[in-house]
Amino acid sequence: MTGVFVNYRSSDEPYGAILIDRMLVDRFGPESVFRDTRTLLAGTHFPDPLWRAARECQVLVVVIGPRWLERDSRGRRRIDEPDDYVRLEIAHALRRGIPVIPLLLDDTPAPKAADLPPDIAGVAQRQYRTVRRRSAEHDIERILTEIECWVPRNALRSNDRYWRTISIAPNISAAVGHIAFRNNSGPPTPAA
Repeated sequence: MTGVFVNYRSSDEPYGAILIDRMLVDRFGPESVFRDTRTLLAGTHFPDPLWRAARECQVLVVVIGPRWLERDSRGRRRIDEPDDYVRLEIAHALRRGIPVIPLLLDDTPAPKAADLPPDIAGVAQRQYRTVRRRSAEHDIERILTEIECWVPRNALRSNDRYWRTISIAPNISAAVGHIAFRNNSGPPTPAA
């Protein structure tokens, strides 16, 4: 079950999404946090698992950096495009009525409702938090504590050493070997 969905624009200071994702995974476990590029394997037809995670999540974290509303060379903003995934994910969460937490990176100002498409203007009325590079771990720790008010740890898969190992396993065979070792069944037997 996805407890927290990390919404971000890949062209806008991706360090924020990566850092919050890592700290969320450490706190709640990898199956409880959805961030597309970590969660989905290469080659995955992504719309189905993305929308499943969006339907199941209990909190949406919107990572907003200085280029979140940036215009392209033709003067258009991606957020204004009706098929922009950042916009679609936020609109879906707002319609569901779940907590939507704007996470502002460094000195990025909070978006104003007038600057947003109508279907996501409500994000401007959500209490935001700021993450600064110099105090990022401390800032995110505060946010994790607040997320626990919405998504209690015991409602999600426990965060033991096994889940931390799986989340950083470099490949599937290492993960399978770890599972076999943990279950005391020895290393996996190669297929004939």
